[in-house]
This record gives sequence, C-alpha cells and structure tokens, in this order.
Amino acid sequence: MKLTKTKLKRIIQEELKALLNEKVEIGDTVKHKEYGQGTVRALRSDKGMDRVAVVSWDKKGEKREATVGSLTIVKKVKKEKKE
Repeated sequence: MKLTKTKLKRIIQEELKALLNEKVEIGDTVKHKEYGQGTVRALRSDKGMDRVAVVSWDKKGEKREATVGSLTIVKKVKKEKKE
C-alpha cells in the first residue's frame, strides 16, 4: 500500500481529533489557558464541527463554551460500576 504525505497528514489529523474529542466527559474538572479551571456541565457537537463543552468556570462563576481540544483534564469523574 502506498501512503502519500497528504494521506498520512489526514490520518493523523483524524486520529488526533477523535482522541481529543473523546476524553472529556460531563463532570470532569478541566483547565483552559484563558478561563482557568472549571467543571464540564454539558457536551455538544454539530455535524462536521468540533465537540464543545459547556463549563462552569471556578474563577468567574459563569458558564461558558470551549472547544474540547483546548481543554486539559485536571481530574476525571469516577464512573460508577453497574451491577
């Protein structure tokens, strides 16, 4: 199989986008370089658009949207085991 530079770039971009868009969950504590630290309250995504998180920011006490890829997870929510 021949892999061109363009195909390789596209594969890397798709994989990075998938990785960044999957790791943030509702309830996670996240950090943003401008807004500081906050808690994810909701997640949204539109067809063909980046995934967006609605975050309650600790500093400002307000809810604001941020692209999931711009957030760094500080603390993950512990998932409850289903019985």
